[in-house]
Amino acid sequence: MHTNTLGVIRMVQVCLPLLEKSQDVGAIDICSGIGALDGLTTTALSYCFSKLALNGAKIMLVQALKAKGIAVNSICSGWVRTDMGGNSALRSPQQGADTAIWLATAAPHSQTGKFWRDRQVISF
Repeated sequence: MHTNTLGVIRMVQVCLPLLEKSQDVGAIDICSGIGALDGLTTTALSYCFSKLALNGAKIMLVQALKAKGIAVNSICSGWVRTDMGGNSALRSPQQGADTAIWLATAAPHSQTGKFWRDRQVISF
């Protein structure tokens, strides 16, 4: 909870003065498909719950920051070959990061309040 949910909220709060001074800015968090309502599982209960809470926090951040013109989005990077994902993971780090980089650099700024995987909106 401290890392996956509260850490995101705190980071946005700390960066808010910089975000407010910039144009076409946004906050992008890394969530997980198992944090989506249709992806909940009991196999990783604490992780799943923290990502579900992150999706709820995102909804509140969207509402709080929309008037300031700050986009807020989440991505699901998928199962990525990292220290956490392990060598058996299906996706490379580049594939996992693609949607976040696209949101930060090329996606229309009007896209806010959404959950993304592979540059496509998914349900949260």
